[in-house]
Amino acid sequence: DTPGFVQTTTPTAMGNVPAERVKGIFDKLDKDGNGYLKFEEVKIVANICGLDYGKIQAAYQKADKSKEGQINLVETQALLKDLNLTEEQLVALESQLAEVVLVLPNTTV
Repeated sequence: DTPGFVQTTTPTAMGNVPAERVKGIFDKLDKDGNGYLKFEEVKIVANICGLDYGKIQAAYQKADKSKEGQINLVETQALLKDLNLTEEQLVALESQLAEVVLVLPNTTV
């Protein structure tokens, strides 16, 4: 394994997810900015990537090594590895999350 990369397990997957790419996804999902992702913040991945909700939930629970109901950046790398996202799914995820981030500051309550 190469430090800073997430190895995927199937040849149809994208192979390696660079750590900075994982960090970008993590930062966009971390809505409250506390440095951890709750499942509520992660479940959008199922919708964007067209994945089964149960698959996301199982991968999240597996990644949550501390069983505290939140995952950190390292655990997010494990989550993405377990989900085995394709390049197309990762691009869609990054694109959709970027749009959400751009829209949120302009909303009024």
